[in-house]
Amino acid sequence: VDYEFFMQHSGGKGKKRVKKPEEELEIGLAVLMKTGKYKEAIQRVRPYILEDNPSLEWSEKFYQLLQMAGEKEKAANYSVKHFEVLVDNNKKKKAAEFFPTVSASPAGPPSPESVFKTASWLEELNQPKKALAAYGYFTKHFKKHHLAPSVYFQLAKILHEEAGNSEKAKQILNGIIRTFPKHELTPGAAKYLKAMC
Repeated sequence: VDYEFFMQHSGGKGKKRVKKPEEELEIGLAVLMKTGKYKEAIQRVRPYILEDNPSLEWSEKFYQLLQMAGEKEKAANYSVKHFEVLVDNNKKKKAAEFFPTVSASPAGPPSPESVFKTASWLEELNQPKKALAAYGYFTKHFKKHHLAPSVYFQLAKILHEEAGNSEKAKQILNGIIRTFPKHELTPGAAKYLKAMC
């Protein structure tokens, strides 16, 4: 008897649809979560998270499972990778909302590009105070990064236009002109400073 033939043709006239491994995993996770077996669910999702670019869906599930299991330290450490996944998938609002969590993570800062993008998104979302905090976080952790002049310029603009702190904005603009004299943004910073005076 051909075993494969038997398995494919067993069950009567209707051909059974073969479930994909991810569908089986979803069903298994649902059962584990219903029964409160969060740590087992975490172990099943972990291989999908260890990939170089985990999917947004798996990343969100993994982060939620860590929280549901009471794994606060592991959730805090994973928050940086989850934040990167959110940014890579252009989830502006979610990344913006998640930034305070990731900025407090003991796992270290996320990539400078992700912080810069999120600060820009916060500006787009009309949240200047949070954008200031994100740009400030960038300057604390990535002073020598090639995006630093852009960050300082945006910081100065928000301080002047939104926060009403023109003196601090002037200090930052003068700092850009002194520290980055050959940078392409320096003439724009000088022009902006002149317009402020």
